[in-house]
Amino acid sequence: MEESNKRNKKNLWFVVTGAIIGAFLAILAYNHFFIYKERQLYKMIIETSVDSADRLLGKGMTEEALTIYDSVLKILSEKKEPELYSHIKNQEGICYENLAIINNRQENLLKATQAYNESLKFKTIEECPDECAIIHNRLGVAYHALSRYSDKEENLVKAIKSYAEVFKVYTVDKYPVKYGILQNNLGDAYRALSEVRDKEGNLASAIRSYTEALKIRTVEKYPVDYAVTRNSLGNSYLILSEIRDTEENLYNSIESYGEALKIFTVNEHPEDYAETQNNLGMAYRALSRIRDKGKNLSNAFHSYAEALKIRTVDKDPEDYAETQNNLGDAYLTLSEICDKKKNLLKAIQAYEQALKIYAVKKDSVDYATTQNNLGNACLILSEIRDKEENLLKAIQHYGEVLKIYTKGRYPLNYAGTQNNLGAAYRALSEVRDREDNLLKAIRVYDEVLTIYTVDQYPLNYAMTQNNLGNAYRTLSGIQDKEENLINAVQAYEEALTIYTVDKYPIDYAMTQNNLGNAYLVLSEVRDKEKNLLKALGIYEEALTIYTVDKHPVNYAMTQNNLGAAYSALSGVCDKEENLSKAIQAYEKALKIYKVDKYPVDYAMTQNNLGNAYRILSEIRDKKENLVKAIKAYKESLKWKTADKYPVDYAMIKNNIGNAYLVLSEVQDKEENLTRAISAYKKALKIYTADQYPGNYGGIQNNLGTAYRSLSEVKDKEKNLIKAVGAYEEALRIRTVKK
Repeated sequence: MEESNKRNKKNLWFVVTGAIIGAFLAILAYNHFFIYKERQLYKMIIETSVDSADRLLGKGMTEEALTIYDSVLKILSEKKEPELYSHIKNQEGICYENLAIINNRQENLLKATQAYNESLKFKTIEECPDECAIIHNRLGVAYHALSRYSDKEENLVKAIKSYAEVFKVYTVDKYPVKYGILQNNLGDAYRALSEVRDKEGNLASAIRSYTEALKIRTVEKYPVDYAVTRNSLGNSYLILSEIRDTEENLYNSIESYGEALKIFTVNEHPEDYAETQNNLGMAYRALSRIRDKGKNLSNAFHSYAEALKIRTVDKDPEDYAETQNNLGDAYLTLSEICDKKKNLLKAIQAYEQALKIYAVKKDSVDYATTQNNLGNACLILSEIRDKEENLLKAIQHYGEVLKIYTKGRYPLNYAGTQNNLGAAYRALSEVRDREDNLLKAIRVYDEVLTIYTVDQYPLNYAMTQNNLGNAYRTLSGIQDKEENLINAVQAYEEALTIYTVDKYPIDYAMTQNNLGNAYLVLSEVRDKEKNLLKALGIYEEALTIYTVDKHPVNYAMTQNNLGAAYSALSGVCDKEENLSKAIQAYEKALKIYKVDKYPVDYAMTQNNLGNAYRILSEIRDKKENLVKAIKAYKESLKWKTADKYPVDYAMIKNNIGNAYLVLSEVQDKEENLTRAISAYKKALKIYTADQYPGNYGGIQNNLGTAYRSLSEVKDKEKNLIKAVGAYEEALRIRTVKK
């Protein structure tokens, strides 16, 4: 207690002294041209004032020190006293950096950089190497910190230039420890700069700097510094893995984090332990996307659980939120391989936990990132439940993100979020306002391509061109079919200038498959045989990558598309041969598409198989192929029920009706015609005249034919009257439509 009182009295003395000196300086401001003795007194008081301020600053009394420095600078001539002026400006810079920790970070950091630059006006690195090196180093640190709040690229470049000046003095031979610190800081600056320009180049520079730092910061001599740099090196490898040598860089990242954790133990360095575990979790999650998904996700969950032992909502709310966000990412990835709905809901729950913290600062990047992730989770969840509701939520989340990720401040984040928004609009077009939402998606993708140029961001450019192609291809189904399909083809071909088979085989195969789909649909409006042959060649090319062993689901998808192309080609040439090839392709797809694992794809392929058998029945084995067609249609209806998929259900019921109608010509006429009529009537409950006039008219015509044929074996007059009624209803719709 006595010691505390002494310390308080001493601090009070400094404050009082500073106040008296400040008042005295104000008086001297009007008299400092007086006689020699007064000038000497003036100089002594100035020096005493600065010395007093320096002591106050050394004791952490920043605001008191800054007040004295400001008072001195009002009467000090920088030209007459350059040394003292430089010293005060340097000290002022330190004051502003200290204040930035407490409040007004951007304003105080800006003042710090201005003060340091003023301090360097009268000194060069050659004349005062040690002193200038210290100031340049502080200036670099301040610019780096300021870059988090404004003019990110400009301030990081200035930070790197400042560090370059320091290296002229802090060489590895003369100042090894300072050299190691400086290399670590330089690595941090390059890593941050990679977020706004030349990602690959700046990350490579960051890795070189960290590696150079580790030559000094060894685990034996400087274990904690070693661990700090190892963690930063791991972060750089993790980010670099997004653009090149993914697996190799992820392993490098995991190795670096592992090295850091040898020092950062949970007992001795709990906060650093938690941070590194959090980063390690991100690396494992990224690795799970290319290898051993289940195992690596398990490792990721373990790392996040370890991090959350330290990062609690009460003690470390922001760190807790960061790990919750990453945990959401891991659940999102896990949803791709098991318990999709359950894991997506867990992902959403984790993101919402993070947003409880981030919502306090709705203008923060962390808030935007988590909102974007939440949008992605809702987008994926829309595939399995409450489609419209979840898509609208996704769009709302992306809207929140774009309030922060503006084109000017965060161009890459802006582009990424806009790309996600485009995907949401495209998916929403499947349930409402089809044309309007597709046009919105296309506008969004076009906007994204103003950022993702082929020269600067080739992979993002290719991804967006592929998405744009998908939107145009879908739009072709409702307007300007030929024009939009040509646009789709052009977009896919642009994507393929980047997605080459040797560099990006999976993306290459995906885009080839999409291109094949575009040519398949284009064949319906022009150059049928030519475009179908193109589609077939493209699907075969995709299958060189999508093999049944390595990519079974994509293999099945492409086989289904191949079957559709052969089936369409059968209408132009070699009917029997091409239908046989179509059936073979569908059956290959169905070896993968099992009803329990891939019910939607199973149902779609069974319907396609039914169509192929029905058409084949026109040229051979009529009865046998029609029975196979009906069996396939019925398999399709196991999943495509009236309540879940009403439109698909109606289409398949119409197909079954057609098959029974033709089968009635060779077997059990009355029974099969009755079945055909029943199928048509069920289809008409969905295909109403108001909502689906074209389908309604076609089925009424088929129904008329069935009744007419039935009149030949049963209740002639009654069934003919029904036939006439159906034909008249078909004509009513078809006349109105025309």
